[in-house]
Amino acid sequence: MYLFNLSDEPVRPATQEEADASYAVPGGIITVEGVQYYVDEHDEDEDDSWQDEWRREIAMEAGMLGGCDAYNEVMGY
Repeated sequence: MYLFNLSDEPVRPATQEEADASYAVPGGIITVEGVQYYVDEHDEDEDDSWQDEWRREIAMEAGMLGGCDAYNEVMGY
């Protein structure tokens, strides 16, 4: 469980006390040291996967427009 700011950025691992407080409040928003946060699951691999998917999508479009060399350039080959 991670503590997230209201911009949906992971801040740090949440304590059990923070997790319990977040789950007990409708909406899950808690205030820690004057700043609002919420607790949620966090997967490091998930953060990078969308970037890889978009890079492949952009490379595919470049390849359709400019051929194999354009695809390889975007993919970094």
